Amino acid sequence: MAESNADAERAEREAADWFTRLGSKVIATKAIEDFYAWRRDPLNNASYLGIEEVWSKTSRLQGDPDVDIAIHEALKRGAARRKAGLLADLAGKKGLGLAVILLAIIMGAYLITRPDGYATTVGEQRIVRLTDGTRVTLDTNSALTAHFTQNQRAVQLTRGKALFEVARDPVRPFVVSTDRGQVRALGTRFDVELRDADMKVTLLEGSVEVRDTPRSGRGGSWTLSPGEQVLVNNTARPMSPPRPVDFVAATSWTTGRLTFNETPLAEAVVEVNRYSREKIELKVGDFAARPVNGAFEAGDPEAFAGAVAALLDLEVTRPSSGKIVLQRPQSEGGV
Repeated sequence: MAESNADAERAEREAADWFTRLGSKVIATKAIEDFYAWRRDPLNNASYLGIEEVWSKTSRLQGDPDVDIAIHEALKRGAARRKAGLLADLAGKKGLGLAVILLAIIMGAYLITRPDGYATTVGEQRIVRLTDGTRVTLDTNSALTAHFTQNQRAVQLTRGKALFEVARDPVRPFVVSTDRGQVRALGTRFDVELRDADMKVTLLEGSVEVRDTPRSGRGGSWTLSPGEQVLVNNTARPMSPPRPVDFVAATSWTTGRLTFNETPLAEAVVEVNRYSREKIELKVGDFAARPVNGAFEAGDPEAFAGAVAALLDLEVTRPSSGKIVLQRPQSEGGV
């Protein structure tokens, strides 16, 4: 029993550490990999979910005059721990657990001053906790804004890709909008990616409705089931029906890996290039449709190019800084 209690306390401490680390403005891809590996332990996962539940409850206190006064007082004097008497009294008035109020104090500045815009640069990933408890994993070179009201939780994805793990709130739908279309959910996990003229939506858990952008005039919509993906575009083409997809591979980017399963080489190169300022150039057009399989570290285009070159008997050259070229060997007349 003592060992079980010690394990639980250890998991709670680590969960608190992870919660703090993931709230940073910048977090390395390696840290995100470590976080998901840590969460594979059921006890660790349960402890982290407990902290997120408390966070969700504190977000609902935002705007409460009594809570705001307590938060501002603690922040102003830098004495959160010495406010225990005030907090206990406040918890009694509100019918809330002291832990909830303490977390409000700890996160007070974050709740009050938190911006509603989030972005990553090339090669960077970031985990964001929205005020309702929703967790967003923002991929490389991506950006979104969030605006929550009493009736709706609205997110605008303006570029890149994001994985949404939506906190359940039956009163307020969670809507992700882009210039291609909208995704509407209550409590679920799904991935939204913007690329060229397309919006790709992959559902992992729950259910979402995907709609064309209203200005398209087509009025198309699909309701996805877990393991399905749909493509929406801002051209005149109608929405394609949902298709089954290997969502483990589709979301491997959240762990710092890019997984390809019979992926055309040209498409794989585009995906690899998103994670690095060094870009791969494919100078063998007739190889563009060749299928690629395997898992590669995001942000390491040289390793990917080397593996492809060995597999397809190609040559890797570096004609200039920031460029990696895949071509036929010079002895075969490569350019």
